[in-house]
Amino acid sequence: MSLGVKTWSLIPVLLVARLLFGQTDTSNDMKHGIVTGTVVENKSGAPLRKAVVIIRHEQEEGTGTSTDALGKFTLRDIDPGTYQVTVERDGYVATRESERRVLVVKAGETNSDVNGSPGYVAATNDLGEYRASGIAPGEYKIAVSYERERGQRQVRMQRPAGADGRVVTDAYPVTYYPVTVNVTPRLETHGIDVQMIRTHAVRVRGHVTGLSGSMGVLTIQAIGGPATSLRTSMVKTAEGEFEFPEVLPGKYMLNAIGVMLGAENRLTASRTLDVGDTDLDDVQITVSPSQTIAGRFITPEGRKLPAGVIVALGCRTPGDNMQAGGFAQVLPDATFNIKNVSAGDYDLLIKSNAASDDLYIGSIRMGNTDALADGVHVEGSPELLEIVLNANGGTAACSVKDDQGSIVPGSHVVLVPDGARKRQFALYADCKADAEGTCKVTGTAPGDYHLYAFPGDAEVDFLRDPDFFKPFEDHGKSASFAEGQEQQVELQPVPSE
Repeated sequence: MSLGVKTWSLIPVLLVARLLFGQTDTSNDMKHGIVTGTVVENKSGAPLRKAVVIIRHEQEEGTGTSTDALGKFTLRDIDPGTYQVTVERDGYVATRESERRVLVVKAGETNSDVNGSPGYVAATNDLGEYRASGIAPGEYKIAVSYERERGQRQVRMQRPAGADGRVVTDAYPVTYYPVTVNVTPRLETHGIDVQMIRTHAVRVRGHVTGLSGSMGVLTIQAIGGPATSLRTSMVKTAEGEFEFPEVLPGKYMLNAIGVMLGAENRLTASRTLDVGDTDLDDVQITVSPSQTIAGRFITPEGRKLPAGVIVALGCRTPGDNMQAGGFAQVLPDATFNIKNVSAGDYDLLIKSNAASDDLYIGSIRMGNTDALADGVHVEGSPELLEIVLNANGGTAACSVKDDQGSIVPGSHVVLVPDGARKRQFALYADCKADAEGTCKVTGTAPGDYHLYAFPGDAEVDFLRDPDFFKPFEDHGKSASFAEGQEQQVELQPVPSE
């Protein structure tokens, strides 16, 4: 693979590792918690030494540690709260699944039950050649993206004009190898060549207003594009100028964040951009203070909310800025506060580790708005979010077998409401098949659903996009649930191709 110039290309081969937390330590400090576990390769099960495990609470700096020769790690003296977990290692890059991982730390306990997964990367040399080693046997997809040489990343490069006086800018779009690659034990796979083609690109620049002396950071990412399409630009002057060179045509999400030391809330804004064949030189975006969404759960008389419930806000439009929402752990009094929420429209997502609880969502209201159907609109001073739970929900008892009748352990089962309720993302649910190929979804709201089984390594954890499931409708099974009803559902895995 030769491009005629020296390039650095990221080759994500989706070789993942698993981040396992367990009860292997105890704490004598009743004011703090301990996080302990092991990082292993997902396919081979081999421990990963010198991996860096990082936990972050909201926008704080974060706490990290490295794994030992057995892939084990321990984080001590951790304040109680809800944390995002990432795992990093040289030669690996975090996947979207790992970026969504959440961990609840409790005082006086060793925590908890979260998975993380970095993917493998390699870089080309000056001949455009690359070599990725240490890959466990299996099938992989390969994507190639171009990144400027390190010395050019923060440099505004002036491009030469053509014969007609116009400045022409080119860039390389993310390019995928057309077929999956089968990696076999103890053998080298050769000839996986990818031809990257220069494509016309444009410049996007403009001004962000409302910063009021705050430090401004902007990001731009292709909607529906890979994580490698995310780019960052700092505000350059007091006038709030920003610039993104070499942007390929397409639809993007532009996000602005203003941070001021000592301020409780960030200044944020988001907008979509349609980038065509010409430069965009006057893009305007205005930041405003982020908000805190306060809410509470209302349970049936005599019932308590299960421990460990987490609520999150996901952008209502697929592909929008996933960092604009936020998440929070529900407190023992069934209340919660989601901080630093940007203005916009969201759907509420709820995660509970109470696998056998029969409580289900009856309604979600925000003032006079049906937030379950219409979403959560954040603008100005938001009203209290109330989540009403009912008892005696339905149960989907699922078994996953292939077309030969053999059980398929580790499959990821997703339950999707039918009809108009497809937009009611809080009603989505999932479970992971055990060694016998079975799992249960409890606390199902009455109504009609489709159920799907995906391969265990598929990135479908809490996926909330109805359009994603359209190509797989022939592979799903329909089921209806009444209060207290258990349905037996046998599924076949969705084909990987």
